[in-house]
Amino acid sequence: LKGLGLWRQIAGPGNVDSLFEVLLKERSTLAAMPESLKEVILQRMSTIQASDLGVSRSRISEITNASGIAYLAIFQSPEMTLCVFMLRKGAKIPLHDHPQMHVFGRFLFGRLEVVSFDLDKPSMPSRHSQRQQWARV
Repeated sequence: LKGLGLWRQIAGPGNVDSLFEVLLKERSTLAAMPESLKEVILQRMSTIQASDLGVSRSRISEITNASGIAYLAIFQSPEMTLCVFMLRKGAKIPLHDHPQMHVFGRFLFGRLEVVSFDLDKPSMPSRHSQRQQWARV
């Protein structure tokens, strides 16, 4: 795959290759995400270090845009996107949703406060619009 060659130029072989091999081999089952595949992905991700991705504290300090967020695209295909978000101290990502997606994250270094919500399933029909729902923190 075209992206894999670029990836090896950035990170070289190792822990990331191990994750990439699983994702490429199992790409036809990613949408269904069987529990066994989820466990393998999480295990492979747990071995990845910041240096495997070419990320360092000094690189984070070079982020000068107003948002304090940098995005490093690693690989993108119809089945998956691999990327790295780098956040400078004090940066915030707006509350957002990933409908119909499985999102896996790996925290590499620093400190982060996460606020996450799961939508409650309504127990009875509501007169409110479909867009308005309760959330569980």
